[in-house]
Amino acid sequence: MNKYLKAILKTIIGLSLLVGLIYIVEPKKLIDTFKNLSFFDIILLIIISFILVYISTLKWYILVKNLGEKLYIRKLYALYFIGYFVNLFLPSFLGGDFTRSYTIGKKIGHHQALTATFLERYTGFIAMLFLGFIFMFFVDFINIETKIAITILFLTSIIITILSLSKSLLNKFSILPYSDKFLPHLQKIQDSLLVFKNDKKLIFQTFFLSLLFHTVTVINTMVAGYVIGWNDPSPLGLFIVLPLIFLISCIPISPNGLGIQEGAFSYFLVKIGATPEQALAVALILRAKGYILGIVGGVFYFLRKHR
Repeated sequence: MNKYLKAILKTIIGLSLLVGLIYIVEPKKLIDTFKNLSFFDIILLIIISFILVYISTLKWYILVKNLGEKLYIRKLYALYFIGYFVNLFLPSFLGGDFTRSYTIGKKIGHHQALTATFLERYTGFIAMLFLGFIFMFFVDFINIETKIAITILFLTSIIITILSLSKSLLNKFSILPYSDKFLPHLQKIQDSLLVFKNDKKLIFQTFFLSLLFHTVTVINTMVAGYVIGWNDPSPLGLFIVLPLIFLISCIPISPNGLGIQEGAFSYFLVKIGATPEQALAVALILRAKGYILGIVGGVFYFLRKHR
């Protein structure tokens, strides 16, 4: 299938899912939730988004710096926004991550850049699951299926982390066809991972920033709820369901998870107390914020290209 036709088809799928969700909650009810949204609310939400991007950039900067390369944090900050711009057109967030990694890889080496970018994302994912796993023991409104899903994801991520650091396990891939093509690259990436593993200070810094990021993410979602009239969002509930929403949003069947992310928010936020229209409104606000970051990234991209 032609790649442009495929992209159009995925966009149609995403828009169809979104329209279906709007129809389910009733357009009038959804519109009513935005009536009290003020200009101050919009500015506050944008500021929180810029803070979130900066926290992620700071963690990425620390990981890159540990490789012995000094890149200006303001350049990495701009690159992070460019990643959002790329994600406007590609499924999930991987396109933006690849763009960021490839760009700095020209300076520090592509294997090292890929490792730093992967760890920036992966440590965040581990911290997110860790928070969800801890807080699910303190609430009684999360059903057993959700708790089992969080537990399985958390334990699986720990096992994968341990296995990825095993040199003996990686060497077993040498029996596979064409292993001489991909195994050297995997070995270089693993060598970079092992460097990070032995740096306790770095592990603490990245894990702390990951916890901080996901705490601010919960605050971000709560503020999005407050401005549309959801006055009692559960912080603990959000710590638990946001990891699942994030994973579902990564399913690459529409550009940037269009429709998928909104469906996940609609399902899980209702579970923790939001009305259907409030849940979808929060998802749409967060979607709009992502587009604003993408537009900012587009400005950085064209400025960079012009230079």
